[in-house]
Amino acid sequence: MLFYIQSDPNVMDLELYQFRSVLQPYVHEWAMISLEDVRTKEIQKNACPVGTIDFVTAYLNRTEGISSLSPIEVPKELRLEKFLHRTYEFVSYHDLPKTGTWFVKDVSELKRFSGVFREMDHTEILDSSHLFLISSPIEILSEYRVIVLWDEIKGIQFYSGDVCVMPREEDIQLIQEMILRYMMDQNRPKAYALDVAMIIQNGKRECAILEICPFVSVGTYGFVDASLPNLYQFGIQWYRDYNKGIKEEFGWKN
Repeated sequence: MLFYIQSDPNVMDLELYQFRSVLQPYVHEWAMISLEDVRTKEIQKNACPVGTIDFVTAYLNRTEGISSLSPIEVPKELRLEKFLHRTYEFVSYHDLPKTGTWFVKDVSELKRFSGVFREMDHTEILDSSHLFLISSPIEILSEYRVIVLWDEIKGIQFYSGDVCVMPREEDIQLIQEMILRYMMDQNRPKAYALDVAMIIQNGKRECAILEICPFVSVGTYGFVDASLPNLYQFGIQWYRDYNKGIKEEFGWKN
């Protein structure tokens, strides 16, 4: 497998350096190329691009005709109260609630706009042709990225909030239950990031799922392991094979 690693001057990413550190000579082949190279120069079709969303999308657009990446968000198998601890719904622009305070995320493609709206103020900044996730706000103490390969946890990395609020044994058991339940989806990625939050709900600490992302353009937050080449390779393969996620579920096209 050839890995194309982004080399743009404005992308001085520690995670890209850490990824290169685990690549083994005579086992892995790699090349450092820029976003402009991906767009204009001759490139190999079946490589694995590692870099920003723009970099990966440009590569897949040129080699596979994939012009945008679809998010998974929380898959339908995991939309249970014991995992979510909040209301969670996908709606069109015209079905956005007119009252209350809501977390709103544009899910028309990977990593678009998100924010909290009160009484749906300033919704004019949203694209009326797009699909949106709405959920009730939750009080987040800390957030962790769970790195999953072949349905097994490879790492749990802190990335936001109070670093002292760590997953407890019962939280990790709940995360493992999420992974087992997600196995019901035969088209799930072989490698993905499962983001969870330690929250306060009704005065009680809980563990809540935030989203699942195929292992593409994800922050690794200090995770350095020999499995990284497989993680990136399987993440890209999911987009080659499926690239469906929310789009498929709702029959939505941009």
